[in-house]
Amino acid sequence: MSHAYQWLTDRQRKNISRIIFTFSNKHIYLFLHCLSKEGMRHIHISYESFGDTTSVTSEKNDLTVDKNNVDVFCEDIAMIIRNQESILETFQATFGTMGYCGGEPISDTTVQRIFASIEDALKSRSSLLKTESLSISFASVFQSISMIRYLDPGALKSVVFSFADLVDCKDFTSFKELKDHYQIILFLRFDTVTLENIHCFNENRFIPQKSVMVERTVNKTLESQTETREVLENPLTMKLILKELDCFDFQKLRKVSSGIRYCVDNLKPDSNVKSLAICLEQHVHSTLIELTSEAHKEIKYFPANTVGCVNKHHFIGLDARTQSLKDAETILKNQKMCMEELRLVYQCFLVYLLESKDILSGNSEIFSVAFGEILRRRTAPLKTQRFAISCKHQKEVMAILPYIDPGSLKILEILFPSKQEYLKFDSSVTVKFDVKFEVDQISETEQWRKAEQLLSNYLIITTPIQQMSIVHFVNLEILVECLSSEDVFFLKTNLLGKPKFQKFRISFLASTIDEFLNELIGEPYRIVPNIKKIWYFRIPHTEYYMHISLDIHNLIYISPQLEPYCQQCDQDLVELSLANIELNYMLLQTSLYHAGNKCHGKVLGPCKKLMQTGAGHLHDYYSDLTLFKVSQCSLRVSYQFFAIHHLLSDSVALQRKIDFSALYLNFVPNILLRNVPRLSMVNGPTKK
Repeated sequence: MSHAYQWLTDRQRKNISRIIFTFSNKHIYLFLHCLSKEGMRHIHISYESFGDTTSVTSEKNDLTVDKNNVDVFCEDIAMIIRNQESILETFQATFGTMGYCGGEPISDTTVQRIFASIEDALKSRSSLLKTESLSISFASVFQSISMIRYLDPGALKSVVFSFADLVDCKDFTSFKELKDHYQIILFLRFDTVTLENIHCFNENRFIPQKSVMVERTVNKTLESQTETREVLENPLTMKLILKELDCFDFQKLRKVSSGIRYCVDNLKPDSNVKSLAICLEQHVHSTLIELTSEAHKEIKYFPANTVGCVNKHHFIGLDARTQSLKDAETILKNQKMCMEELRLVYQCFLVYLLESKDILSGNSEIFSVAFGEILRRRTAPLKTQRFAISCKHQKEVMAILPYIDPGSLKILEILFPSKQEYLKFDSSVTVKFDVKFEVDQISETEQWRKAEQLLSNYLIITTPIQQMSIVHFVNLEILVECLSSEDVFFLKTNLLGKPKFQKFRISFLASTIDEFLNELIGEPYRIVPNIKKIWYFRIPHTEYYMHISLDIHNLIYISPQLEPYCQQCDQDLVELSLANIELNYMLLQTSLYHAGNKCHGKVLGPCKKLMQTGAGHLHDYYSDLTLFKVSQCSLRVSYQFFAIHHLLSDSVALQRKIDFSALYLNFVPNILLRNVPRLSMVNGPTKK
């Protein structure tokens, strides 16, 4: 006979997904989750005892039965269990919980009656009850095991037993009587742990823990796990899975088992790395990986004598730099798509320290060779559109460049051996460290010949212009040791016939350019006395002109020995005519630097007067003010110095609001060649 069960519609009876009940001596609450026309519906049924009668209520329904509440509830729950056809998500039975029963003591008779009713209903079914989760908090160990026998092991995923009273660990040996394979989660409360308990746990694969709540798996078999692994080790299945994962997930998946790792490695999924940047410093080595999915990860390696540290995890005996190379190889070995950028930065010098020494010694060369070996072991050259490396020697580039796909490489950057963000704060880095660099071997590679852009701003290239094969580049920006009239003629002659050529910027420390240049390429179209010369040449069969601008500022090369040169700058500045500010801005720069670092105050007066007169021009020469520092100056000198600094700051800040692109500071003479569309040129050059 049923009571509240009759209030359920046929659709609800066939689609119960959760059965949860909690009870005490006087109150029983039943919660059913059913699928109805309106979607998932939560039905709450209350069984309240009033002596020998029971009040059954559910939403708008109400019923009084002349029986005690336990009997009424048992009849309803038995009907639900017997007629349940779909798979339950949860079958849960508790007492004195969920805030309803107030911790009332429950008699053993009540527990036995409810358990007996549930077990009888399970026995009467024609098939095993299917539920994914079983949670019981009132039965004994023996009763719990007995109930499991009537549940379908194919559907059951977890069983949670919470025993109200203390139990004997020997009772758990009853789990061996289960014929099928079950995975069971037990929440155990220990009053005391004895040696006998421990022996009992060892016999049943238990691991005792000194905690209030212990969660461990009992009588666990590996059959289900083995089946899962076999599915994942199937190449067809794994191939579909890998399509939905990224490179970082690949590495996590490889750690599951050796079989899965073997399967993943054989499939060789594309890492889809967008950019890889490696920075090698004295005390830390970092790798930044960005994927095409925009996911990214930074890994920091801290080398030490006995313990290596990777992202704050310490490993005894780990060589952190070697590990970083292994990780890089794991990431790149299956990279198939073309990367946007590969960047290697060796911080050999700290550019913000004037007396900085080579802090990496030979580590940068060793690392380059090792990284080159990683690329060499690949089945195909690494594809990347941009390769940037900051280094001291040509051989460091040659260790890597030959293993980059020449057909993919568009931009080649050879940078100063330091973090590039520091360079913009100290543009005198070139003259501080005087790093000479040859490109005679690099310029012979196929990668060099097929690249479209070459960028090298701070390394002083010593290979002669005519020997380094640069006329094929579309854009070029380099610093060379010396430029001659013949070099300018060579560039003009060869670039004039290159339709793809766009812009060349060649800065130089010294030159042998003289009046002979006019005989080679003709008279300049425009001359700004003591500042620059400008030529225009019609590009054959086009409406474009080549614009050549040769800056000839009367600047002096700053050698690594700064002191004598700074003193000469001071003297020149004191005697300087105010009209020459555009010709002598570097004297101002050097004198201010010298005044701040050498406690030299006599140049501050001329500096202040010069800036007050020509403040409108200063934005052309100063893009950053961090060079102006005062150390151990007298109070009078400090006041003057900061007043000058304030004037300069105001001038630069004002110009930044007007035109940020105008903020460019050049320390050395340069020659600028570029194609200029006819319509964008001024009338003079086009008419000429």
